[in-house]
Amino acid sequence: MRFIASLVIGVLLTVGLAHAQDAAYRFEPGKAYKYIIEQTNLQMQEMPGQTITVNSELTMSVTYTLVETLENGNLKLQATINNALMINESPQGTQSIGADMAGKSVIFEMTGNGQMVEVDSSIREIDSEGVGLLIGATSVFPRLDARKIAGGGSWTTEEADTTGEGEGSIIEETTREYTLKGKKSVEGYDCVEIALESEAEREGKMIRGDQELMVKGTRNGKATMMYAAAEGLLVMFDAEMSMDQIIVVPASNMRIPITGTQVVKVEYVGE
Repeated sequence: MRFIASLVIGVLLTVGLAHAQDAAYRFEPGKAYKYIIEQTNLQMQEMPGQTITVNSELTMSVTYTLVETLENGNLKLQATINNALMINESPQGTQSIGADMAGKSVIFEMTGNGQMVEVDSSIREIDSEGVGLLIGATSVFPRLDARKIAGGGSWTTEEADTTGEGEGSIIEETTREYTLKGKKSVEGYDCVEIALESEAEREGKMIRGDQELMVKGTRNGKATMMYAAAEGLLVMFDAEMSMDQIIVVPASNMRIPITGTQVVKVEYVGE
């Protein structure tokens, strides 16, 4: 499994403070935030004359710390893997990944609402097939709008994200529908329960060596999250997603349908 993402100087500080106050995620300096991430994946790929099935299971403990809050309100965070184990089962056999990732970390930047901005390029220096686990650890915080949560009810967002760069980029347009379901006490925190449904369309191009691959597909999901508004803390997140896409190899006009399902659970377990 591959976790296959100018302000005028005179008003910069004011805008930064406003973003910090409106941020859904508020990490305290010097505090460690430990999460357990569990994930299962099933993917089926139709090749000429055969169906390739890949199963994977992941359990990972990750600690997040705040490096700094930037002037524009974005958060620079460090994600450090405490331990990780991912087991892949495919026609090539069973493979275990993650045993050598304990203690490895990456610095990344995201907005206070959970949108990924950048992953530090130093991650390229990590010599391990488990580096994809660190990439996954930078993307566990769902997008949230603190002002909408405070207002109650439900709301819808439409956003477009681009992954890759240059000729090899994929655009994903996503519609997300949020609904507040009420309040619950979870692990000692007063939480708002938020239901999320999402629909996404993705299209673009991947470059693999000297080969060009065209990608088009959809991704749908449902999730429930427990969010402690007073602390700006994600306490729990459960999601189920499905994916249906086609990869076309123009050089040979080969079409490769791929379908998949994914179940994710993220749980805050303290410092």
